[in-house]
Amino acid sequence: MHWCQAALSLRRRSAVSCLAAASICGLLISCERPRAAAPPPPPQNVPIEAIEAKNAEQDKQIADTRAMLEEADRAIAQAREQATQAANQAAMAAAQAQSARAEAADVGEQLRKLAGGGGTGRRDLQPPPRPQDLPLPRGVKGYSDVYFATDRARISEGVFANTASDDQKISYGRAIVSIPNAHKEGMEERPWSLFTVQLPEDPSKDLIIASRAGFDADPFFRQINSGIAASPRKEAFVFVHGFNVKFDDAILRVGQLEWDLHFEGPAILFSWPSAGSTGQYVTDFEMAEWAAPHLRDFLLRLRRETGAQVVHLIAHSMGARLLSLALDRLKDQTGAQPAIFQQIVLAAPDISVPLFRQLAPALRSSSKQVTIYSSEHDKALGFSSLIRGGAPRVGSEVIAIAGIDVIDATAVKASLLDHSYFAENPVLLQDLRELLVEQFAAAKRLTTLRKTGDIWIPIIH
Repeated sequence: MHWCQAALSLRRRSAVSCLAAASICGLLISCERPRAAAPPPPPQNVPIEAIEAKNAEQDKQIADTRAMLEEADRAIAQAREQATQAANQAAMAAAQAQSARAEAADVGEQLRKLAGGGGTGRRDLQPPPRPQDLPLPRGVKGYSDVYFATDRARISEGVFANTASDDQKISYGRAIVSIPNAHKEGMEERPWSLFTVQLPEDPSKDLIIASRAGFDADPFFRQINSGIAASPRKEAFVFVHGFNVKFDDAILRVGQLEWDLHFEGPAILFSWPSAGSTGQYVTDFEMAEWAAPHLRDFLLRLRRETGAQVVHLIAHSMGARLLSLALDRLKDQTGAQPAIFQQIVLAAPDISVPLFRQLAPALRSSSKQVTIYSSEHDKALGFSSLIRGGAPRVGSEVIAIAGIDVIDATAVKASLLDHSYFAENPVLLQDLRELLVEQFAAAKRLTTLRKTGDIWIPIIH
C-alpha cells in the first residue's frame, strides 16, 4: 500500500515536470520565430485632380529642362561658329599684315637707297626726293620727312642711345615716317606694348620709321636748303622734345606733327640725350642744360647756312627750358640783330616762373612772337614741381607775361597726363596750324581762340 502511493506520487511529479519542460520549450520556440509584419494601413483616398496636377508639373519641369539643354546646344554651336570665323579673320589679318610688312620692307629698301642709306657710309643727296614721289605700300597714305640733329651717342646708322655722345659732337641725318591709312589727327598710332613686350609694327595701322640715314654736316645743311627752297614760303621748323623721350619716339612725334599741321617746309628734330625713363628726371634735367650750347650752335648754323625766310621753333616740356637757355646764350652772338626766328612756341614748358621771367627777354628779342600753351591740369608738371621743391612751372601756372601770348589749355581734353595736348587735341592743332602755317596772330585766329583779360582761351566746339 505504501509502495503504491509512492509510485503514484512519482508519476504525478513526472507529469508536472514534463508539462513544465514543454512550456519552456514552447516559450523558447516562440521567441526564435520572427514576428509577422504589421498589416499596411488602409489606402487613403487621393483626389484624381491632385494626381493629374502633380503629373503636369513634372511634365513641365521635364519640358523646361529639355528647352534649356537645346538652348545651350544652340549657344555652343553659335560660339563654335563665331570662334571659327574669328580664327579665319585673324588668319586673314595676319596674312595681310605679313604682306604689308613685306611691301613696306621693299619700299623701305627703296627709301634707304633714295635717302643715301644702306650702309655705314654717308652720301649726299641733291635734291632730296619729295615724300609724295615715293612709292606707297598697301595701307599707307603718305610720308613725313624728318631731318634730325642730335648730341646723343650713336649706335649705328640713324640709331642713337639714351646717353650723351662722348665727343659732344652733333650727328645729322634724315628719317622717313610712314603714315597709315588708319591715322587720325592728333594720334600717334603705335603697336600695343607692355613693358618690354610689343606687338609687331603694321604699316597699315601704325606710324613707323620706314627709313633712316646719317649725313655729315655739309650735305645735311644742303639737303635742308633744298627742302626750304622747294617750299612755298621758304620755311622750316625745329622741334625740341621734352623729358622721358627716346630718339625714335621723338622722330615719330615730329612726323605726326608735320603731317597733321600740313607743313610744307623741312621738319627738323633736335634730340638731346634724354634717358627715356620716368625715374630719370634729375638726369634729364642736367642733360638738358648740358645740351644748351649744342642747340645754340645748331640754330646759329641753320640760320647762317640756309636760305630760310621763316624758321619756327617749337619746344615741349623740359625741351622748352633747353631752348630758352640756348636762345639766352645765342643773343650774345647775334647782338642787336633783328629777330632771326618767326614764331617760338613753348608747349607745357617745364621752367620755373622766376627763371622764365629772367629768360623771357632773350626769347622776345630772338623772334617775332612767343606763344605759351599752359594747363592747370598738367599732371606731369605737377610731378616736376614736386621734384623741384614745389616751384611752380610756367606750363601749369596760367599767368600773363608781358609781350607773350599765353593760351590757357586747362579745359582741353588730352591723354592721361594732360601734358602733350598741343599735339593731340584737334582744336590746338588747328590753332598751331593757323599760327605756324598761316602765320595768323592770336587776335586773328577767331575760330580757335577768344580772349579773357590778358589770357587766350581755346574755343572748344
